[in-house]
Formats: sequence, C-alpha cells, structure tokens
Amino acid sequence: MKKIVNVRNFLYALLAGLLFLVVLSYVHAYRFTHFSESKQERTDPKKLTAMDKIGLIFTGIENPHQTDTLLPSLPYQTFVIPSDLKLESWWMPCDSARGTILVYPGYAGNKSQMLSRAEDLHAMGYNTAIIGF
Repeated sequence: MKKIVNVRNFLYALLAGLLFLVVLSYVHAYRFTHFSESKQERTDPKKLTAMDKIGLIFTGIENPHQTDTLLPSLPYQTFVIPSDLKLESWWMPCDSARGTILVYPGYAGNKSQMLSRAEDLHAMGYNTAIIGF
C-alpha cells in the first residue's frame, strides 16, 4: 500500500511539473509574439544581474514596439493596411527596375534599420519595399 502511495505522489509531482512547463512555455511564447506597452528599451541580457536573469525565466522579456527614427532619402510611398494591427510599408520604385525586393526588419526591428540595405538595392536597380510590422 505504501508503494502505491509513493508512485501516486510521484505521478502527481510529475504532472504538476509538466503543467508548470506548459504555463511557462505559454508565457514566453506570448512575450515573444506580442509587443509590450512600455516605452523602455528592449531587454539587454548584458545589463542584467543574475537575479534579473532568473526572474526572466518566469516572466519572459520586455519587448516594446520599435519606432522608426529615420525616413528614406529616396522618393518613397507609404502604404498602410488598416486593420486591428497596423501594417505599414515603404515602397521605393526604381526606373526600369531589374526586379522587386521585399526587405523585412526581422524580429523586434523597425523599417529605419533596413534603409541602408534598401537604398543599396535601389542603387543596383531594384524596386524595394520595406515591410514593417
């Protein structure tokens, strides 16, 4: 009888541990896919103390939405898709273009970070569009 109780307690502890991992995974997935409302900078791991890093294991990172700090120096058009979430892009057409290249800033980036790449591609004769999230 005592052995059955020990196995049952072990299974309960295992189930509780798995449930904890599922909740922790959900918190991190949510933080990675949703911008925070704060205006502070992104979490920089190099500036964190050991206790801050341990806290991040349970709470996830702060990821504020990045704002564009520069505008293209080339003629461009801004396209905004109205919806619940704002999707804005900068279109820089090129005369007699060799093709069109879409440039994405990547996770937690902004369109301003891609301007030098887009302008280089434009100089090579490509239409460029920087797609922001």
